Amino acid sequence: MTREEIRKNYKIYMEYVEKVLKDADSDKCKRHPFRSRSAHSRRVTQWAARLCEGREDVDRDVLILAAIFHDIGQADDDNEPHQTVGERMFRAYAKEQGFEEEFADKVAVCIGTHSNKQMLEHPEQLTVEQLLLMEADWLDEEGALGICWDSMACSYEGKLSFYEALERTKMYHEKRKNNPMVTERAKQFWQEKMDFVAEYIRQMEFDLTHFTE
Repeated sequence: MTREEIRKNYKIYMEYVEKVLKDADSDKCKRHPFRSRSAHSRRVTQWAARLCEGREDVDRDVLILAAIFHDIGQADDDNEPHQTVGERMFRAYAKEQGFEEEFADKVAVCIGTHSNKQMLEHPEQLTVEQLLLMEADWLDEEGALGICWDSMACSYEGKLSFYEALERTKMYHEKRKNNPMVTERAKQFWQEKMDFVAEYIRQMEFDLTHFTE
């Protein structure tokens, strides 16, 4: 299969991943049922596209395919890490579709390592596609989406007050202050998200201040 054919099929690949997850009853997280893994994959793919924009050192097709398929291993509910299962599932799919072997191997390696975010501390050991996939995966569900997540998680857990939702957001925000991104573009996106959350916390604390005489 040519690169041009692969690019024309991005939508088909995304729909395939969504179907695999839904057929396995794995699209919704058991712990957080408001979260859709296929929707997450679509957003991570968008983040990947943003991060490689204007870069000539990135194999965009490798990165986009890896982003689309990065969580497909969640469909297999066994004891193996989902990234390991996902790499194996993608390799089988790539062979079935007739992807060029070297290309498929690059995509599979990205999928198989994407959860090892500690590797961002040693970016020289990563391909640029591995690096950008990890950043894209981490950038999703932070900032505004993270605030929404905290609120829905509190509601699902029966914590039904503004104060509890705010405290959850403050707790996780404190853990995310140190920017874990490597590339300059990702660092900028991360900082914008953290600034947004900090402003949200400031305004919420102001809004929730009680009247005292």
